[in-house]
Amino acid sequence: MKVNDLIKGDTGHFYTVKGDQTVFHALQQMSAYGVSAVMVMADEMPAGIFTERDLIRCRILFPDKQTDQVTIDKVMTSKLIVAEPQDSVDAAMAMMIKARIRHLPVVGDGRPCQGPCRGIDPGTSLSEGLYNRSPGCGP
Repeated sequence: MKVNDLIKGDTGHFYTVKGDQTVFHALQQMSAYGVSAVMVMADEMPAGIFTERDLIRCRILFPDKQTDQVTIDKVMTSKLIVAEPQDSVDAAMAMMIKARIRHLPVVGDGRPCQGPCRGIDPGTSLSEGLYNRSPGCGP
């Protein structure tokens, strides 16, 4: 099974923010959409990802500041680890385990995030993919 098989349709959508917006803004977006991460964009290209773990980093790096006083680019994860649509699900899962990450943006054709940003959330996408390809499981 390929990564592309997991992100077909509406699943795997990443919501986006800009690096110069505040951490508070990112948290509002995450709460509104019920997600645990947002892609950080700069000039329509991914610059990083902001996750719940980055909120913890914000509290450690800026203990005396409120989330509406810190910009996302100060605390986001800027070293993106990504998958490509043609990667196998096993390779994607291995990347996530090795890097100890919970969100994996998917890029294609050498240009990240053409159209809606897509990604893999191991709590849903990978487990569904593994379940559906197991013998005797799935539809």
